[in-house]
Amino acid sequence: MLAPLAGDYFIYVACIATVCKALCGVAAGATKAALTGHFALNNNSADVQAKETSQETFVTLIGLVLGSFLASYTTDSPFQAWGWFLVLTVIHMISNTKGVRCLRIPSLSQTRFRILFDRYIIDKPLLSVEEMSVVEPIFLPLLEGFYKEDIEIGSNFLDCFPHKSEWMRLRAIYKGERYIVKKKSQNMRDKRLTVILLAGASDIDISKSYFNALSLRSQFLPITK
Repeated sequence: MLAPLAGDYFIYVACIATVCKALCGVAAGATKAALTGHFALNNNSADVQAKETSQETFVTLIGLVLGSFLASYTTDSPFQAWGWFLVLTVIHMISNTKGVRCLRIPSLSQTRFRILFDRYIIDKPLLSVEEMSVVEPIFLPLLEGFYKEDIEIGSNFLDCFPHKSEWMRLRAIYKGERYIVKKKSQNMRDKRLTVILLAGASDIDISKSYFNALSLRSQFLPITK
């Protein structure tokens, strides 16, 4: 639709559009794989994938029919074409948002962990899976204030401990644990933290390390073990 307006810059616009389409495809593919694994509770990923593909094909056919009708109806009116484009885009975004809100995924991401942690330190009831799906940010969570990611999990050991003395000091503090939390740098203004996972660290150890890092970052709770 932008091609007539691009003029001599059509190739550049087409390249940018192709890059955006590729990025969208990668994100959609990763999301699709994750959701397929979530719904395949009985190790029936193939069955879930087949049903999802059938639904996708059916919806695509409906879209082609409606698209052909709208294309013939708006051929001579760019204003109508852009109007329908904006209307359908809004409907598409609202439908996707409603669909994502309907998901009930019983797992913790860093964003979800932070939401639960912030409620915990102010002594509010923890959210259920259903409640979390309502409050979890969907659009641009990195711009949501406290969602700024300042904790790095799984940092390189040699980068974090160039000197043995610092390693020995922190290892004594975290004796018996399979993780260590430390500042990203010695700069007092740098509030970023890094988590080093040691050999044999389990999912519980990772959760504990992230809770520990959030406690240090917030300065509300002491170091927990």
